[in-house]
Amino acid sequence: MDIMLDTPEINRIENMIAEYVRACVRRALALDVDGISFGDDFGTQTAPLLSPAMWRKFFKPRYKTLFKPVIKAGKKIFFHSCGQIAPFLDDFRELGVSAIWPQLPVFNLKELARISKDLHLALQLHPDRGDLMQRARPDEIRAYVHKLVETFDTSSGGSWLYIEIDPGFPWANVEALFQTAMELRGN
Repeated sequence: MDIMLDTPEINRIENMIAEYVRACVRRALALDVDGISFGDDFGTQTAPLLSPAMWRKFFKPRYKTLFKPVIKAGKKIFFHSCGQIAPFLDDFRELGVSAIWPQLPVFNLKELARISKDLHLALQLHPDRGDLMQRARPDEIRAYVHKLVETFDTSSGGSWLYIEIDPGFPWANVEALFQTAMELRGN
């Protein structure tokens, strides 16, 4: 509600967070990094947390300010957000984001592949840690990874497979994920 009402309190909190992020950006640029990663979770499993109009009013100008020195330095911007953020993908690209790490299970993968190619927005392909890696069979994990690589045409560029392992994954699933990734690499 505070964002919708544009209260002084939410602006004060956001300004504190933004100042911290600006300091991190200055430090990263001083180290001459290739790119800088940002992240905020803006979606639920089915829709954005805020209307696109509200997001554009409150968050977009703030990101524009945070991203400006990164773009000026000629560096890449990587953005992570959990949840359904499809309505914001155009905005992220317009703001200068080069690559995103979306929560794949909440998207229609073919549609996300089409949108990302149209926007020239690179994607980090991260197999689902929630349901897939915890509950699927190894053969389902192999099939899913192959589907990701095929759907996003990874061999043509613009996407890459990212692997992250959490405690509690069945070991057979971890092996299936790594073996499939290594096979795809040609090793």
